[in-house]
Amino acid sequence: MKNKRFHLTAAGTICFIAFLSMGCGDKTPITAEFRQKQMRDQACVLCSADAFDNLNYEEKILLYFLSKAAVSGDPIIYKQIHPQAYRVKLILDGVIAHSEGIKTRLIQGTEEYAALYWCNHGFYNRRTGEKIIPLIDRMGLQEATVVALSNGAEVGFRMHKVIQPIFDELEPMIFDPEFEPASDDSNLQTSLYPQKYSPNSPPVKTEEGWTEKVCRAGNDTLPPGLYAEELTRLTDNLRLSMEYSNSENISLIKLLARYFETGEPSFLEEYTERWVNRDSKVDWLLGFYPAGSDPKNKKGSYRGIVFIRDEAENEFIRRLMEKAPLLLAGAPRTDELTYDELHQLSVCAGQLATASGDAGYLTPSVVTIAAPQSGKRKTVIFTNVREARSELKLKRNLLLAGTEGEKSLARSYCSKAERLFVCVKETLGRMLCKTTSSDPDKSDNIHPALEECFAASITLWCIGSSEMIDFGFVSGTDEVRACYQWYLRNALLNDAVQDEIHFGDCEPERLTSRIILRYLMNSGCVFRTLLNGRNFFILNDTNEMHLTLSEITSELARIQADRDSAAFADLVEDYGTPFDSALSEEINRRIQSAGLPMSIAVVTPVFELSTTKMGKIKDVSMIYPQTVIEYGEWIAENSRVLSGRIGS
Repeated sequence: MKNKRFHLTAAGTICFIAFLSMGCGDKTPITAEFRQKQMRDQACVLCSADAFDNLNYEEKILLYFLSKAAVSGDPIIYKQIHPQAYRVKLILDGVIAHSEGIKTRLIQGTEEYAALYWCNHGFYNRRTGEKIIPLIDRMGLQEATVVALSNGAEVGFRMHKVIQPIFDELEPMIFDPEFEPASDDSNLQTSLYPQKYSPNSPPVKTEEGWTEKVCRAGNDTLPPGLYAEELTRLTDNLRLSMEYSNSENISLIKLLARYFETGEPSFLEEYTERWVNRDSKVDWLLGFYPAGSDPKNKKGSYRGIVFIRDEAENEFIRRLMEKAPLLLAGAPRTDELTYDELHQLSVCAGQLATASGDAGYLTPSVVTIAAPQSGKRKTVIFTNVREARSELKLKRNLLLAGTEGEKSLARSYCSKAERLFVCVKETLGRMLCKTTSSDPDKSDNIHPALEECFAASITLWCIGSSEMIDFGFVSGTDEVRACYQWYLRNALLNDAVQDEIHFGDCEPERLTSRIILRYLMNSGCVFRTLLNGRNFFILNDTNEMHLTLSEITSELARIQADRDSAAFADLVEDYGTPFDSALSEEINRRIQSAGLPMSIAVVTPVFELSTTKMGKIKDVSMIYPQTVIEYGEWIAENSRVLSGRIGS
């Protein structure tokens, strides 16, 4: 097995295999080298997790085993997205982990393709849906595989004589841009068959017709189902984590373990109901959840997230919630709405520790889960994910700044603007969203973008209010102007770039930014201009924009209160459509010409145990990988599943 090299200090490195023989308490710096890693139009940046240093002995070990559990399920997403995806991943992982003697040109080409493959969970770019083609040819990858196999690589088969037929089979999928050229995310019509286990039961066609195949590890009374090997390893790690958990955590982990063993959705539902009401220093979210980009022939994708509470950001959120009645006192037409009770809205901030499955790499900076019975929602804001992307996002944002004054404000406030907008929207904005109706005939006809549109408009209005300055959430009028300019430029970027996968439909957010931008342009407070043949959107007057936001917020509040779906449909038609493809293509070209990425993936630290000679756990170390390749190797080592070998 090839040793992994992770930098633990600025001057030194340490090699590790499955366990470290000695603990390491040093903080691990993040290197500029990693942050600048870019493959084609995709960058990969590293998240820090300083909150790890605040955990005690038991919490660190709990985090370790939960992270192992989350990563154990990672192969599932490849198998869900394409039937050949995990087979190819095993080959790439094996070549990279056993590269001794492979030509430099071949290993470099393999690593570049593997990094893109990992970040997109398979053959297709998750932003565009287009197939990713390696820069090396079939003979190059096949030659590298032969050498890796001789070095002892585990690639899903053991015998050299099967390499040729296996590559004959896989060649069109990997190397032919015309063979299955775009990802197919179409789903089967789930209404055609009874659904008992949704969303962890993809449809399978049998001789009797369509049926559901349940994802489960199995137990003494239930046979194994889909992904049994992965889910067995996952539940084993969950049980190990219980030895270092308090009673509340143990009861939650037991629910998850029973869910993954049996596939029975009631266990996940009970877990989710309790999860939205808890607040823990180490928290986790594992399961099969519906996703907006539902891969072919499935109804829910595997997701594994482990995070650590961010105390400083939670204090900021607590202050926002505390001041909510005063901050929203002058909001337009909020008398038409009723506040959600605070117990119906839970918002917390965390530092991402591990993300796997559908949550890996293109990790969302905000995740919201609704409890199925109570309807209560819990939103988690991943502060380190947002911060890790901030440098590259600022560079993209600056491309759309039309004046030196705008650029100066952007450099000073861009990261603050995103933080403020996200925190205010997920607290104050969501508090006023009336998402249910006493009239069932009206409830089902409301456009899915209405809540998002209202939350964004009331957020922008709040940011521009004097109360935000009075209570110290905004430093002054320069920051307000910078926030507004950031939003306008971000509205343009939304249709061109994609840094994260949304757990749910991403179109409401894009539609919202179009509606608000064009509404502001129609009022005259924002105008479009050409400078050196390029389009820019200029904020004319901050106060006028605040007044215009009051108008649209008032109308959206009325629409929500009246459940007036026809009026919102008119807003969508007037301001949300048609999509300006020419403008989006121009922005795309400007970003690419500047050498900036169209999407920004993230990787997290990894965690390793140090044990005594007797096997007792001494400590857990947090280790920052230097490259996406090192991170991918760690994921592969801790999640490899080799069932169903060929030629073994």
